[in-house]
Amino acid sequence: MQPDPSQQPPKKVSLAEFSRHCVMSDPVHEWISHINSRYPNFYYTVMQQLLPFKERFLLQTQKFIDICNEFSQYDKQDYEHFKTHSSTEYAGSYAFLLALFLPAIVLLGNQKQVDHWMKLCMDHRVTASYCQTEITHGSDVQNLQTTAHFDPKKKCFILNTPNLGAVKYWPGGLGIIATHIITQAQLYVNGKHYGLQTFVIQIRDYEKMQPIKGIEVGDIGPKLGFKNYDNGYLILKDYEAPLDSLLQKYIQVDQNGNVTQEKDKDAQKLTYGAMMNLRSIIVRLFTHIASRALAISHLLKSKSGYSPAEGRAWLDTLGIYWALVLSSQFIYNTFDEFSRHYKSDPKLAIKMIKELHFLTSGAKVFSSWFLVKAGRVAAANCPTGHLILSGFTQLYADGVPTTTYEGDNVVLSQQVMQVALVYFNRLRGGKDIIGVADFLNRFKKYAQEDLEYKEKFTIENTEDLMLHCNDILDVFAYKYLVKCAKLLQKAIMEDGLSLKVATAGKLQNELVELGISIFHVVMTKMAAKTFLHEETIQMLHEKDYELVAGLLRLYELNLIRDMLGLILENEVIEFNPKLNEIIDQAKEELYQGLLPNLEYLSSHWVAPNKEISTTENFKDLSNPHYDSLRAQIEAVAKQINGAINRQSRL
Repeated sequence: MQPDPSQQPPKKVSLAEFSRHCVMSDPVHEWISHINSRYPNFYYTVMQQLLPFKERFLLQTQKFIDICNEFSQYDKQDYEHFKTHSSTEYAGSYAFLLALFLPAIVLLGNQKQVDHWMKLCMDHRVTASYCQTEITHGSDVQNLQTTAHFDPKKKCFILNTPNLGAVKYWPGGLGIIATHIITQAQLYVNGKHYGLQTFVIQIRDYEKMQPIKGIEVGDIGPKLGFKNYDNGYLILKDYEAPLDSLLQKYIQVDQNGNVTQEKDKDAQKLTYGAMMNLRSIIVRLFTHIASRALAISHLLKSKSGYSPAEGRAWLDTLGIYWALVLSSQFIYNTFDEFSRHYKSDPKLAIKMIKELHFLTSGAKVFSSWFLVKAGRVAAANCPTGHLILSGFTQLYADGVPTTTYEGDNVVLSQQVMQVALVYFNRLRGGKDIIGVADFLNRFKKYAQEDLEYKEKFTIENTEDLMLHCNDILDVFAYKYLVKCAKLLQKAIMEDGLSLKVATAGKLQNELVELGISIFHVVMTKMAAKTFLHEETIQMLHEKDYELVAGLLRLYELNLIRDMLGLILENEVIEFNPKLNEIIDQAKEELYQGLLPNLEYLSSHWVAPNKEISTTENFKDLSNPHYDSLRAQIEAVAKQINGAINRQSRL
């Protein structure tokens, strides 16, 4: 009898294959390799960044055509396959359709709506954009200003962006290519406000791709980063949307203005799932893009060699990278669990909402900042790193806006803090925390009885530090949380401030710093849970496992070093004038074990070899590749007759 393949342990893989497994998944990597071989012009080159927007966008559109052609060979019912492959930067405009637009409909639409839009999307009959962000609101989702009023005479919703601040701004795919959008609006029926609801509406006609009545839409123009995408703006002027444009899983409005709404407020929280889905995707995406920058950087730097200081700094960067890789896998698995519960038992999914919000918000902050850092490191390691032809400037330019879009990092840090304070209140109420922050449960007695945790760690040597490294971070997270909770309590109870004024005003800096600091600790927990998981142990070779363990410990030591002032301020460690020296000595002991493997560790990246070699292929404008590229562009322009029209894309 043959053993069941699904029950067999995972095979041993290289570090590159494992990191790819964490941030991309094996099917996506296989698909990318396949489509690169099938469509030779699919991959962007450095030289394309020198082209005018029109020509670059024509290539982007050709990319969309290629993917539509490729996916037409698959079973149209295999939505998960389509969604998985479209959740990568390689999918171009197709990603907006299947990674953002359709998942929102699946999450918030009734079965009739899901079936209708699923067929249109699978048949490539629509192109789409996800339009949430407004000029003055993006991260503050509940206060979006776009409105939708039920019109009892016309039996439809009238959508408006009532002021300049409400104009939809920045969504990818909106400027030129989208025929339909997902958008959020404040719903009013017969004068009653029903909160923020989600609509799917058509903005352009199919034949000429012109805006339809009530729509003003266009490209926002040149911007920092995302040079190949048509980020756009949208103004709604008395736009008439049919009743079935409202996604109706949790709320329905009939022709007489009767509203049926899910009474369970917890169930309504599931509407936030679309945003969390997006953040779970972009955490992996940001990690992947960062790996590209670091891979190319190492390729160039390894030729001249690393100085001792550069080698150590590079290992510090690898420590952060691997913490992010493992955390990305943890978040992906958590969201996958949420998705399964959503289909089979929504009550279990509802219980995961706060945890997912905590993880995806904090990881988005962390991964976007690391992406920017990776771009800087890459450019610094290359003598020509700040030239467009180096390829690094675009990676860096694409990275900088990530700290703002899909949630401003400062706002998300505040939200991480707010969830952390909710967890602290659970402890004070004698309840355990369920989830990745469960390491705080050891302090439940102290929180419940309002007792001060007085134990301090005495660090006299590297052995003490290595022994107590994890505990130091745990205690720091708890004591810092207690301190901020008391500051917030004083601001509200004694100073008479509202919660909003206290968190967004007087205590904003302290609470943002709290959110960032605590999530750094949470990152170590997510990385550790993935690292210690049986699947990881089975997949990694023993040597690789030990090397990654060293990098993760290096990451923890760097956290302690970076936050040492706060750690001492919160009386976690007994003051010792030699603390910095001890930390540096402990790091040096790790360096000595890792430096001989520097080249080995740096040769394992998510980025395909074809992309890593891109910088090598283009040295100057006289390169014959440039003439070839021009010919390709002209061919594409002819193919779609110099215009972005609907028929040529299908």
